[in-house]
Amino acid sequence: MAKTRTEALSGAALEYATCKAMNYPVMVSNGRVFIEGGEPRSTPGFTRHWAEAGPLVELYNITLNGWRNKKEGTILVRAEIDANERTFCIGPDHLTAICRVVCLYVLGSVVDIPDSLLREAS
Repeated sequence: MAKTRTEALSGAALEYATCKAMNYPVMVSNGRVFIEGGEPRSTPGFTRHWAEAGPLVELYNITLNGWRNKKEGTILVRAEIDANERTFCIGPDHLTAICRVVCLYVLGSVVDIPDSLLREAS
C-alpha cells in the first residue's frame, strides 16, 4: 500500500478509493478493481459512468462548477461538499472531481492505495 494524495487520484486508484469511501468490499487483481460479491465479478465505474457517480452528487449534496482554459483547451471542474466546510477538489472532468471530493470528505487528504494500482497509472 502507498499513501497517495486524494487530489492526485485517477483511474483505477480513484475507483478503489471511491469504493472504500462508499464502504464497498473491494479486491484488486491484475491492476483492476472489483467489488466483492458482484455478479459477475463487477468493476466499479464511478469515474466512467454518470449512472454510478450521479447518485454521489445527491447523497453528498455536491455542487459542481466548471470552467474552460481556452488557451490550453482543457476543462477543470470543481466539486464542493458543504459550503461551510469548504471541502472541494478539482478534476479534469465532472466524474473525477465528484469521486475525488467524496474521497477527500470521507477518507481524508491522503489515502492508502494498493501499489499495483499506482503502477498501472504510471
